[in-house]
Order: sequence, then structure tokens, then C-alpha cells
Amino acid sequence: MELTTSLSRTNGIFFGMFGLCNIVGNTLSSLVLYQGQYNSTNINSSSFCGANDCPQAETVDIISDPEPTVVYILLGVFLGCVATGLGVVGIFLQPIENQSTANTNTTKKSLWSWFRFILKTDIKFLLPFLSYTAIQQALVFAELTKSYVSCPFGIQNVGYVMTGYGVCSAASSFLFSKLAQYTRRYALLGLAAVLQMTLMLWLYHWVPSHHNIHLIYIIASVWGVSEGIWKTQTNSVLGEIFQDNKQSAFAVYEGFKSIALTCTFVYSTKLCVSVKLIIAMTFLVLGMTLYALVEVRHQRKSPKRTPEDDNEEAAKFETADS
Repeated sequence: MELTTSLSRTNGIFFGMFGLCNIVGNTLSSLVLYQGQYNSTNINSSSFCGANDCPQAETVDIISDPEPTVVYILLGVFLGCVATGLGVVGIFLQPIENQSTANTNTTKKSLWSWFRFILKTDIKFLLPFLSYTAIQQALVFAELTKSYVSCPFGIQNVGYVMTGYGVCSAASSFLFSKLAQYTRRYALLGLAAVLQMTLMLWLYHWVPSHHNIHLIYIIASVWGVSEGIWKTQTNSVLGEIFQDNKQSAFAVYEGFKSIALTCTFVYSTKLCVSVKLIIAMTFLVLGMTLYALVEVRHQRKSPKRTPEDDNEEAAKFETADS
């Protein structure tokens, strides 16, 4: 419990601060994009927005492009943010002393060690679960913004919708990292799974239109809440279950996360949004089922703990905070 609480709290602070980039970046983007002029259309978007958005559909593209001047302003704002960030890091971050030793591992040895860790540990059962964490990110950043925001409401609204997502993601990271010391991580992950399954089922049947734009803000916000849980608790799962091989476990996580993101963006240009939602829901069900198996195996191997032990550790952390 102590290790889980520490990991959850550390991840909550990091991902909470990391989520602030969504708030600032998306707010700036919409403020700039709203300065442009966009052609309105009377075309009924219900036949090709939302889950009906398909690459091969022979329909008129109603997503208006921003004016070149607006694009240049937006790029200039983002470039200024990058320069500011680099300046802050260069001025205030203390340099890290070089403590590395000569690394004689070749690429072949590293790859073999990577695959051997997968074959010999329970992390192989977590691969669908880890892959889903990337698939759901790609789904919200690619499909939600294009098919459910840009298509029916215009690209100038993407930033504001994603700002709501960023606020809820950052707040969720802080909040659930605190709640992790009072509840089990599988309960939090189960909550995130239920929230996102409900959202994907809703997106599968919902047809976005101009009179219900408020619904897309609610969907993005709830998705942000579940995203905060995924970020903090997934790292907690790997850090505790594979505490003797953290480096290898996180290497596998990042590796399969990159593979899943690549595959998702590749088939994104070939499949309808409805099919992409089905793929995501399949990975969610399979991933959570196998995660539950790994969690049960880990709990059986771990030494038994009493409620008094958990209460003592919770009191210890409350004392440390005060």
C-alpha cells in the first residue's frame, strides 16, 4: 500500500503539471483561430460526421481551413512558447552531472533482453491493456477533434473543447492520486474503464449537430477525468507489480505504446470512425480482463495485509503532509 500510494502521488503531481500544457496550448489556439473567417454551410453534417465519418465517403468536406495569416500567427505563438520553455529550462534547471558508465550493450542484446522480459514475466498479459492506453489517446486527439468537433462545429472550437479536456485531466491526476491511498488501484482503473466504455458507446450512436454542442464539452471533460486515472494508475501498476524490473517494465510500456500509436494513426486513414470505436472497445475489454488476471496473481503472491496496516500507512502520509 505504501509503494502504491507513493507511486500514485508522484505520478499525480507530474501528470497534473504536464496536463497544464493542454490548457494553455488549446486556449491559445482557439483564441487565435477565432480571429479568422470561416464559411458557413447548410449541409446536413449528420451523414458524415461523428461515427459516420469515413475516408472513402464521397461527401463535401465542410471543415473550413483557416486563413494563411491566422496559421502564421498560431505558429508564431507556439514557437514563442517553445523558446520561452527552453529559456526557463536553461536558466533555472540545474545541470545533471554525468554519472553514466560505459554501456557495452548492443542493440541486438537490448532487443533480446526486451523480448525475454516479455516472455518470462506477466507483462505479456498486460500488452492489450498497455496498448489501449495509447489507442484511447489517439482516439481523443485524432477522431474526437476531427469527426465530433471540427466537422460539425468548426476547427475554431477544437481548442476550447480540448481545454476542458486538459483541465479535467490535470485535476483528475491530482485528485485520484490522493484517493489512491484510500482505495485500490483496480477500483480506480475500473472506474476509468466504465467511463470510457460509456463514452465510446455514446459516440458510436450519437450524431453531433449545432444544437447540442454542449454535449461535446461534457464528453471531452469526462474523457479527461478517465485519462487522469489511466496516466497515474498505469504507472503505479507497473511500478509495483514489476518493482524488481522497473526499467524493463517501463521500456516495454513505452515500446508498445509507441507501436499502438503508430498502428492507430496508420489505420486511421483507412477506416470509418465507427470501426475505430469498435477496435478501441475491443482492446478495452480484453485489456481490462487480462489486467484483472495479473492483479489477482500479484495479490496472491503479495504478503497478506490487515486493515490496521493500511490505516497506519494512511496516517503516516497524512502526518507527512501536515
